[in-house]
Amino acid sequence: MSKTVLVAGASSGIGFQVSKDLSKNGNNVILCSRSKNKLEECLNNLDTSKGQKHQVISFDFEKTDNIESVFTPLLQNLKLDGLVYCVGNGHQAKFKDLKTEIIQTDMKTNYFSFVELLRIIMNQRKQSDNQFNCVAISSVASTYTNEKYYCSYTSSKSALEGAIRVLSPELIKKNCMLCAVKPAVVGTQRLDNITMLTDDLENKIVKSGYQPGGIISSKAVSDMICYLISTNDFSFSGAIIPITSGALG
Repeated sequence: MSKTVLVAGASSGIGFQVSKDLSKNGNNVILCSRSKNKLEECLNNLDTSKGQKHQVISFDFEKTDNIESVFTPLLQNLKLDGLVYCVGNGHQAKFKDLKTEIIQTDMKTNYFSFVELLRIIMNQRKQSDNQFNCVAISSVASTYTNEKYYCSYTSSKSALEGAIRVLSPELIKKNCMLCAVKPAVVGTQRLDNITMLTDDLENKIVKSGYQPGGIISSKAVSDMICYLISTNDFSFSGAIIPITSGALG
């Protein structure tokens, strides 16, 4: 049976891949991110061969305080079956430059806004509604990395995982399966913005032994997410699922 799934952070990387794969599986996808132009481009790449109805919502998840006023009226006319939260920032900063603004940005996008959006969605659902599945994107950096300058990123992802573990037992009673996937280095456009990585990244991480299976594809992560969205039981509730290609997680 087809589902209606909100994908937050849908305009690039894992979020875009998940959106495409969900649509190919016959689901209706609501794409959400900051750039409406990018969302419209992504919308044109979704499958509609089974009569799927897709739409876009433009929103900046750094604006946590605006989530309730924006999404409450929007969701009143939508019956969601799932949420995939792919939004996230990964700022690099030396400790001497680690200003509060940097930490707040990563915490807002990676943690605060996820919890707030999920709260809004769950408060609008009725007990008679179908099972709701929610999958968030974490990172092996939350528990295993010694790379310098990622203090705010790793802290925010650790907070995300903690929330999922604690909230999942409560949300099971509301017919919600909540979990996260936790990939190591994934081959997305974000790699281009990480200045410490070089052009021979694949060879580097394999030879170093950090990730002996090589860079993970967005498709591999998406396949796991699509399965978690489609399942009709609660087996993965509270789980933080590593996708590591051999890296420690």
